[in-house]
Amino acid sequence: EKAAFPERVEGEAIVVGLGGGSLPSFLRHFLPDLRVTVVELDGNMLDIAKSHFGFIEDGRTEVRIGDGLWVRATAAEKDGEEKGKEEGGQ
Repeated sequence: EKAAFPERVEGEAIVVGLGGGSLPSFLRHFLPDLRVTVVELDGNMLDIAKSHFGFIEDGRTEVRIGDGLWVRATAAEKDGEEKGKEEGGQ
């Protein structure tokens, strides 16, 4: 039985932690209009994911080496700013 996905998902997703790269690879395969940014603390994990698990970085999937907690805090701040704009704030 086929998984139930919307016909089209556009936008961006952030994945915190690369591991072997299975989640971003899954998203890349099944949601081709979605841009995925992965944040991985350890640069060696990217090398391992590529060499041992066939992970691919391309125009739709990007890996940034850094702290995922910082990315989450930045996203929450941005969401707050966007919500303020929608509610008539500056």
